[in-house]
Amino acid sequence: QQAIECCSRVLGYEPQHSKALFRRGFARRHEGSLEEAVADLHAACKLEPKAKELRTQLTECQELLVAQKAAATAATARMLAGNEGAYTEADAEAARQALEEEAKEEAKRKALGKFAADDEQIRQQWQNQYEAADAKTEKNEGNLLMDMETGALRFASPEEMGGKTSAYSWGQGENDVQLTFRLPPDTKPKDIMVTSTSLRLLVRVGGQTVVDGQLYAKILADETLFWVEDRSTDEYEAKVGNSGHKVLMVTLLKADPTQAKEHWPCVIRGDDMIDTSRFGDPVVAINEDDDKDVARYLKIATELQDEMC
Repeated sequence: QQAIECCSRVLGYEPQHSKALFRRGFARRHEGSLEEAVADLHAACKLEPKAKELRTQLTECQELLVAQKAAATAATARMLAGNEGAYTEADAEAARQALEEEAKEEAKRKALGKFAADDEQIRQQWQNQYEAADAKTEKNEGNLLMDMETGALRFASPEEMGGKTSAYSWGQGENDVQLTFRLPPDTKPKDIMVTSTSLRLLVRVGGQTVVDGQLYAKILADETLFWVEDRSTDEYEAKVGNSGHKVLMVTLLKADPTQAKEHWPCVIRGDDMIDTSRFGDPVVAINEDDDKDVARYLKIATELQDEMC
């Protein structure tokens, strides 16, 4: 049902979208709505007459529809012939509808049984598109991870892509790095100093140096942001026993965006490093009609090919 609704939304904006027609027709076939499925697949075939898979799906769907109607008609005729005079017109119509529903369910079971693997693949494709869309919306495709066994995409949080040191915890996305420092209860804004250059970060709290070191990679120093958050009323923090304190948040903007296994393994050189190889190769979500997306995909594909050679 979700696939049908998504395709319908696409077709609302672009009625001649052959892929959306095909996917909705395929989904309707699995749902048992054969007449609607035939209409969608027929429209898709008119747009792409040379697509063999479309023609095959249309033919199979038409055969199922014919069989469904024939079974319903024959069963109704047999019922009425064997009980002449016992049924009113309303009874006959009710019986016909019941038989059609039964034939529809049987067709649905057969279709689902025959195409279970394809159905799961389509469901996964739609789920992957949702995850990719979320990443694009957040402008953070660098945190898209793929399970190499199932092919499933997952949009990982910045915290999952980071780590923890004795002085701070940190996370990252494609374009930035976020650091969180726990502050003493009586810390005032004037007690905090954060300065940065393209390759260095200094953080002092209450006259004490918390961080002073070389960054893993270059940042845009003018874009560094920091602020204090009161976590004393944060429900999540309270659940994990961290309520009643303030934190210093520092955000660094990367000079060069990173993705997946190319992410920073640490913030300050010399600190404990995380294993970024577990994030896998970069996942590229592209819009085939967007020249910039296609160019970006080709660039990454070329880089990966060069690494393998």
